[in-house]
Amino acid sequence: MTDITNPMNAGIGETNDKWLTKLIKSAEENGKNGVTTPYIFNVNLTLAEELLKRNNKNRKISPSTVNWYTKIIQKGEWEFMPEDPMAMDWDGYLRDGGHRLTAAVKANIPIRIKMEFGCDPSHYDLYDQGKRRTGKDILEIEGITNAARTTTLIRNIFSYNKNRLNFNVTKGDLSLREIAAIAKENEEQLYHSIKIIHLAEGEKLPRPALYGTVHYILHTLLDDLDDWKDSFDSYSINSIIERRKNVLDEWFYSLISNEMLSKDDTAYYLRRKLYKESMNRERRPTTEAVLTYLIKGWNAYATDDLPLTKYGYISGGSIPRLVPAKNWKHI
Repeated sequence: MTDITNPMNAGIGETNDKWLTKLIKSAEENGKNGVTTPYIFNVNLTLAEELLKRNNKNRKISPSTVNWYTKIIQKGEWEFMPEDPMAMDWDGYLRDGGHRLTAAVKANIPIRIKMEFGCDPSHYDLYDQGKRRTGKDILEIEGITNAARTTTLIRNIFSYNKNRLNFNVTKGDLSLREIAAIAKENEEQLYHSIKIIHLAEGEKLPRPALYGTVHYILHTLLDDLDDWKDSFDSYSINSIIERRKNVLDEWFYSLISNEMLSKDDTAYYLRRKLYKESMNRERRPTTEAVLTYLIKGWNAYATDDLPLTKYGYISGGSIPRLVPAKNWKHI
């Protein structure tokens, strides 16, 4: 580990930019062989600003976190902690340290830091940056819009596919990298299902993320009808699937907006149940309850001749499964 008390002296009068570029280049080869190069140095205002120019591949800065660090620096309580280094990847992007460096700029007081150069840019999800990264942080770095809703949606889908009884225990089962990969691979359909979430939020329906969750899963059920292709020609099966997707979308729009519903429709009674639950200010319906209502409502609409008029959920009970798409009779 190299201790550079004054980085400008170590750079023999070079500008901060040239000095940093030299360190980044010198650490690149070792980094690609799995060995980072640590340096310790003092960061003044101009060097912190130069480092922050390389922060455009990192997550958004949290003002509250910056303010917390700023107060520590201003009070003279900043502690040099080599066990919590900042990180610069071998492409020259700051991957950890954005909040602390922003606070140093705001306080205009030099701080002593340790920085690891030559970090693998594909491991950005492992860097701490003063607080643990979330799925939302990782998706924002990847350029995914609606990052928070997308993360919730992916976790909900994961819980359903795992047939969980409790949807609040998904953390740790999907890594942040897995969430990002799923989001990138399924970005288009996630986008359409997030529109459903936005609609449910606008109508103030309970647990709005679940409407997008069921919408997404139903679309995947339609996409999985490969076994039909043995019985139908490609044009016919694609036409059937496309028509069913349109009907599916219209059903959700009607359910959420409360438009074009009659007492002959399952969605009419389901909407009444959901609205009643949303009016209960003392006891918010659980995720499992709302998901059960939505699944029972869709299954009834797709397969039954008569509308389902009553909905219930027993706490701790199993969550029903959505009927396979090949068994949908009415769409």
